[in-house]
Formats: sequence, structure tokens, C-alpha cells
Amino acid sequence: MYVSYLINQLQPLPFTSPVIVTLNPVDEPVPATELGHYRYEHPLLDLAAIDAQQRLPAIQGQRRTWFAGASWTGYGFHEDGLKSTVARGARFRRRTVVGNVMNGNGAQLLKVGVLHERLWPAHHRFEYPIVFVRVDMSRLDELACAWFGIDRRLKPLGLQRRDYGPRDGAALEPWMHARLAEAHIPADGTTHLLTIPRVFGCGFNPVSF
Repeated sequence: MYVSYLINQLQPLPFTSPVIVTLNPVDEPVPATELGHYRYEHPLLDLAAIDAQQRLPAIQGQRRTWFAGASWTGYGFHEDGLKSTVARGARFRRRTVVGNVMNGNGAQLLKVGVLHERLWPAHHRFEYPIVFVRVDMSRLDELACAWFGIDRRLKPLGLQRRDYGPRDGAALEPWMHARLAEAHIPADGTTHLLTIPRVFGCGFNPVSF
């Protein structure tokens, strides 16, 4: 079983040539087409690692140190890193609700559940919670607080306009209205973006609605 990713859709690459990454390819690449050979390692989430994750709460906060990360606390997905970061932040004394801080209902944090299920060759499933942010696309310039911002890398959570739409940092609502007009869909209401926010400017996830 193999899977391929069109990296151009996952990352804002500075060129238009398609870059495709395939995991577990059926056939080895033709040697003449190889540009380089690289070896990567990924944390092994075996039973011992999962058992260690269960004991992690016992050392959280010791010496003012909290642990967060995709492999430390989950299954190695980007969503696991975000989930653990939000969970650690919720334990600090000051708690902020995005919708109350950022000018009314301009943005809200939403906790949702994600389910992964495989039916073949052996049935396996797991689910976990992640956090999305829902923003009013007409009010992006108003959405800012101590820990959330638009196009600001130093905020704990935030969005960057260049990740969406035309990917050039331009205003998103006019671009969205133009796409709706092309499909003959009236833009007669508020347009919202539902997406997974970046963490300190890193870790863009293209799952957006």
C-alpha cells in the first residue's frame, strides 16, 4: 500500500513545478532520475512508547517544564502537536477565549474530533481531538490578541494569508467571492474560514473549509 502527496498543495513552494512525494512506492525510481538519496528517521511509536506517554502527566510541570509535541503525546501527526500545545496552555493560570478577546464573534476556537479507520489488511481505528479556528474573512485585520494574530510569526496561534486562496498574501474575501461568482453561487452572507492555526508560525495544515 502506498500514498502520494502533492507537496505544492501542502507547502507554499517558490515555484510551480509539481513536487510529489510517495511513501512505500510499488516500484523503485529510475536511477537516472534520482537527484539525491536521503535517509530519514521517525520516532517509533511502539508499545513501550505508548506506555511512556501514559506516564507523561506525572512529570508535567516539574521545574516549570511542560512537554508537548506530536510524538511525545500522540501518534506523530501535526494535529497531535497542536492538541498537546493547546492542552498545556489550558493549564496556565490565565485563560483566554478567542471569541471574547478578538472583537466579539470575529473568531472562535473549536474543538473537534478526528477519526482514522483502516479496513484492510487488518481493521484498525483511532480518534483524537484537535482544535480549529473559525474566522470571519471580512475582519481578518481586526483579529489580534496577546496570543493570536494574522501574519505574525511570534504569536502562539495564528494564520498567514499566504497559506490560502491565491497564496500571495492578498485579501482572502475578494478572492473567495470571485470563486463563488465563477460557480454562479451568490455571496450574500458572511464568509468564514475554518482551519487549523499555525503554532508560532510553524506547522501549516492544509485541512481547511
